[in-house]
Amino acid sequence: KDYLDSINTRHNVDLADNVEIHGYKSPYLHYYNMKKEIKTNISKLKDVDLVYPYFSYYNYFQRPALSDGASITNNTKDDEIAYNTFKQLINIIKPNNAIFVSNKSYNSFMYRRNELNEQNLFSINIYSVPHPGCAWWNKKSSKYGMKIGTNINRTGRERFIDIITSKI
Repeated sequence: KDYLDSINTRHNVDLADNVEIHGYKSPYLHYYNMKKEIKTNISKLKDVDLVYPYFSYYNYFQRPALSDGASITNNTKDDEIAYNTFKQLINIIKPNNAIFVSNKSYNSFMYRRNELNEQNLFSINIYSVPHPGCAWWNKKSSKYGMKIGTNINRTGRERFIDIITSKI
């Protein structure tokens, strides 16, 4: 595929949330990795088959990369549209926390939020973890802080767990 017109996130989450029906598909590794940690670490969801209805999840950038499997090369217009869409979504669902599972989207958001000094967006706890499909999900780094009660660096996965269990 040279160009994808759209990404259907709801469809992708459904595929990842129903492996027994649709089978395992490697492009959905980040959904599987997040679901595994949610089910393992949030006791009320351990026996729940579908975990994504308990979370809001969407792609920050509002268009896909130009080629299948590539990363988006965002430009000013991509940043502007992504930020404004996120801001509208925040105004609708009014979350306490937001976790960016991509450093590229996190950095884009934070730059624009700080530049525009959007006060309503400063009241939300904003976190960032590496993309759950990349190597940094399982690699230790000082960037993700220390494991609770130790002086050992965390992995991106461990940071995600600490955020979703409010131990950050």
